[in-house]
Amino acid sequence: MCVSYLTALRKYKASGHPIIFEDETYIHGSHTRPKNWTDDSDSSLLAPTSKGERLVIVHAVGRASFISNALLIYKSRQKTRDYHNVMGSKNYARWLKTMLIPNLTPNSILVIDNASYHNTQINKPPTSNSKKDEMKAWLLETIIPFFDNMLKAQLYDLIKLNKSKHKCYVIDQILADKGHIVLRLPPYHPDLNPVELIWANVKQWVANKNTTFKIKDVEQLCRQRFKGIGQEEWENVCRHVEKLEQIYYEQGGIIKDAIERIIIENNAVDSSGSSDESGDMSEGEGLSGVEELEED
Repeated sequence: MCVSYLTALRKYKASGHPIIFEDETYIHGSHTRPKNWTDDSDSSLLAPTSKGERLVIVHAVGRASFISNALLIYKSRQKTRDYHNVMGSKNYARWLKTMLIPNLTPNSILVIDNASYHNTQINKPPTSNSKKDEMKAWLLETIIPFFDNMLKAQLYDLIKLNKSKHKCYVIDQILADKGHIVLRLPPYHPDLNPVELIWANVKQWVANKNTTFKIKDVEQLCRQRFKGIGQEEWENVCRHVEKLEQIYYEQGGIIKDAIERIIIENNAVDSSGSSDESGDMSEGEGLSGVEELEED
């Protein structure tokens, strides 16, 4: 997956597509450093014992700078521990339509992670537990031929065979309608998203400045820090991530070459019927060939 992502990213860069990274995070009103200096006087700073209200933050950035007018900061009205539930697919789609897309350069590539609300499907295929009529309706909509007298198991076999070809996500369609393309980060690789480093920077800065623990003040501090991130600082972040991209790409290539050599050597042994090192290998004892490989 990692090599596939990096290969696609290189292709888009070579074609001149603007590459846009986006991400979401949160910050509490009580966000501060875990330890603060004190002079044992009554004026020492004491952080609240509860985390307080929470802000959800969404932003996008290109190679040159942050996308104008794309910063979204809003107070969560839910107390769920997972801010992903607060964002949701509807809120995310609204942000795309009203704040991000109007400010994107034509033919942009939007790099996103694999959060659940990024992967809401259009016309999601039925499961094995779906009703027979639901299966037929999906097959009709996707123009997949079937016989009306087919058993439910037979209909589901058709769905399994074709569902990957008809997988389409809501946000992919929203962006495609405006001439943009979605590229998903490989799982478990937030280090390939430069916005992650920006979150850490902003939160540390806010922690050092937060003295009131009021949610409105924290929001202002966040906005102030975003405005203060200059070109040189952002360039350093981009270079760091690009170095990681190169390392992962080279590591993936080494692993792929090693696997291909093993396959070639095994095929050579199988075709001759024996190994140079051992002439007594009987038929069927050699390693079988590999029909499919998934790049990691």
